[in-house]
Amino acid sequence: MRYEARASAEGSLIRRLLAGLAPAIAGALTGCGPSSDPAPVSHPPGDFRFAYASPDCAPWDGPAVRILLTTTPSDRPEDQRPQLRLVIYPRDAGIAGRTFHWPAEPEMATGARCTGDTCEAASAGEIGLAAIRPDSTLEGTLTLRFGSTEVISRGFRAVWRPRRLFCG
Repeated sequence: MRYEARASAEGSLIRRLLAGLAPAIAGALTGCGPSSDPAPVSHPPGDFRFAYASPDCAPWDGPAVRILLTTTPSDRPEDQRPQLRLVIYPRDAGIAGRTFHWPAEPEMATGARCTGDTCEAASAGEIGLAAIRPDSTLEGTLTLRFGSTEVISRGFRAVWRPRRLFCG
């Protein structure tokens, strides 16, 4: 009886922790096929009109969400250049309706601009996730600061692209 109660409590805790990332994790664990190509965002940053989101691993092997913005649609957005690369490292359940700042909140998120074979890390930034739609599309905004004067800012709508990934 004690084992059953503990197992039930542990299962309940895991369900609560994963609830906020449910669309992302469910897609990754069930192996569902990728969504259709993303619709262009009405107010993208520059020419980065196509966005893709997928599970990733944080530097400490915890869960993360990676968002890639590209100038053209692609089946392999990680190989596209130029590219804006965002990664969120949620420490608790729930990412919708939250805004992640760096360097004010260290190790919560990061962003970079990639061209050719190199990526330049943003010195500061903000990723706001407004909503996770029923089709698992992530909508949000980004602000990336490079140096003291250059800022890339606007909205994105990222199609969820599940992939099998084991962190840890």
